[in-house]
Amino acid sequence: MDFNLFQRNFQPVTEFEGFSPNDMHGLLHNPFSKEQSLFRINPLISDELLLKIRMFNDIIRYLNTLKDCQPLKLTPKGNLPRNFCRELYDTGVKDEELPKMSAHPIRVELDSLYIHVINMFTKMLGLTKKRQSKISLTKKANDRLNQQNAFRFFHDVFSAYTQEFNWAYSDGHPQSWIVQAGFCFSVFLVQKYGDELRPIDFYSDKFLCAFPATVRDFTETSYSSKENMFKNTYSLRVFQRFLQRFGFVEISGNKYASEGLSVRKTPLIDQIFTWNISR
Repeated sequence: MDFNLFQRNFQPVTEFEGFSPNDMHGLLHNPFSKEQSLFRINPLISDELLLKIRMFNDIIRYLNTLKDCQPLKLTPKGNLPRNFCRELYDTGVKDEELPKMSAHPIRVELDSLYIHVINMFTKMLGLTKKRQSKISLTKKANDRLNQQNAFRFFHDVFSAYTQEFNWAYSDGHPQSWIVQAGFCFSVFLVQKYGDELRPIDFYSDKFLCAFPATVRDFTETSYSSKENMFKNTYSLRVFQRFLQRFGFVEISGNKYASEGLSVRKTPLIDQIFTWNISR
């Protein structure tokens, strides 16, 4: 064994914001392991605080709304019915402003990507089941809704969203394992630098500095470089459809533009996540 190489695996690396290669390996491959990862979900957070986490609260609201009308008959195409989606939307289960194509922006489930994602995600988690063109809650969902402490439920939701749900779904960009697997590092960057309003490019540049090979996942086009393709993907998946959906950042700027967005962290991100860093 090369002892010098072994030692280097445990030395801080500037490009990794002071993490060592061994630290980073744990964050990428075993983010929720207390033995291998420095990342922690604060076990002392209250249920009241957990319910301030937007997507977690919206999932609970979706399940409770479904519980009140189950079994819910789906459309002939297997989608959630219009009135159910509109009820969710009108009570605040919405991630993005939808253009009003009629008196109400929701005509079908797919008009709201957010509601569609929650529908698919809760199925993936085994919280809902479909039988004879009707959808209802599973025993697991009822158990989660009835348990007194919401921490386990949030842990299940967050770990599944970051490790099992495909962030590339429906966004039209190439698959890139590292963009999703590096979610802990992205959280760390926002916690470290997010007090000040900064362009999202600030974070994508730091991520690319740590993982320069990421650009290999993207193809240069006549209108965009590999680096810009990565930056657009990173902004969409990490900031708009992860950190913002959970309420950990506030984004300013034209969300329909591919560039020019700025971000600041919310107090929630520091309350929810801690780091086992002694140095």
